[in-house]
Amino acid sequence: MRIQQSVARCLVIAIIVLCEPALAQRASATFGDFVALLENGERVEGTSCILKAGELWGVTSNGVQISEPLSSVKSLYVATGSKTGHFALLGGACGLGVGLAVILSVESHGNGKVNYSNLGGVVVAGAVIGAVLGAGQQSWEMVDLDVYRRSSKRDSTEARLF
Repeated sequence: MRIQQSVARCLVIAIIVLCEPALAQRASATFGDFVALLENGERVEGTSCILKAGELWGVTSNGVQISEPLSSVKSLYVATGSKTGHFALLGGACGLGVGLAVILSVESHGNGKVNYSNLGGVVVAGAVIGAVLGAGQQSWEMVDLDVYRRSSKRDSTEARLF
């Protein structure tokens, strides 16, 4: 019984070791809107981008399919969403500042009672205006291409070994 368990364990370990290169994950990613700056100075904008096996595949904003080796791509920027939250916070802070300035102005001149409950409304109004403005702004993030370049080098090294 013990010998059978030992043999079974050895077989499982051997299978795992032999299959590991085939099961190893290759670095790949899919993005939406992108801007690629190429080594030759060309700027490529598009709506769909795939990074895999040392290549950048995509569809330009003109609808043309492209394939560029990553060695010719200087930098890649991808859209990560809108700036709605960021602008809403800025708008709320501006609303708070304006509201406090009005309250201080009214109190310093002694023109009557100050209604502090309106401060919340001014802050919310500023946040809503900021959110509306931020919804039209796109956030961009630079992609670290070295991860995908290293993956393609590893793939070519493994191909030469076999």
